[in-house]
Amino acid sequence: MAAPPPGSVPVLKRRSENRVLEDVKKVALKHCDGLVKEFVDCTKAHTLSVVWACRSQQRALNECLGTITRDEAVLNRAREEFAAKFPMEVLRWTPAEDSPAT
Repeated sequence: MAAPPPGSVPVLKRRSENRVLEDVKKVALKHCDGLVKEFVDCTKAHTLSVVWACRSQQRALNECLGTITRDEAVLNRAREEFAAKFPMEVLRWTPAEDSPAT
């Protein structure tokens, strides 16, 4: 396969895209490890009231995870790394959203 055009992002097969998303989720969980522990500790101390009692910890955790899992730059970098390892999983290359138009 030829080298990808500069400023482009790989479009992966569905299975590969899911694998990339799972890898990004793992990275996000490691990044937010302290908040995960706080949330888990809170849930251990409550049963039915966990929804209300641990709301602030859950929101903080979701915000932390979202900063990574919703960041297109992080996702595109993960896709590019995956495409470099497994070029046969690339369906096509598309221009990146944030790249300047040429």
